[in-house]
Amino acid sequence: MAGAVGLSLALRPVAQSLGELALMLDRPQEAADHFARAERVAHRWHSPHWADAARADLAQAGSRVRRSGLDVERAALTAGG
Repeated sequence: MAGAVGLSLALRPVAQSLGELALMLDRPQEAADHFARAERVAHRWHSPHWADAARADLAQAGSRVRRSGLDVERAALTAGG
């Protein structure tokens, strides 16, 4: 495999993609849970770029959660792990 030695990939936390999918499916609470987890994973990876992206998406999901009347604090409490 020519060139494979110099290959590097930067992948975002899977929870970020799951959060986006949950938003598309109109499941804002699940999305918020995923984004909260993605932010924690990004911090563990020392990746401020992905942490910022997760935080921004968490804010968007949080506003949709508030509009839907769901428990806003649940994301921060239940996405641990």
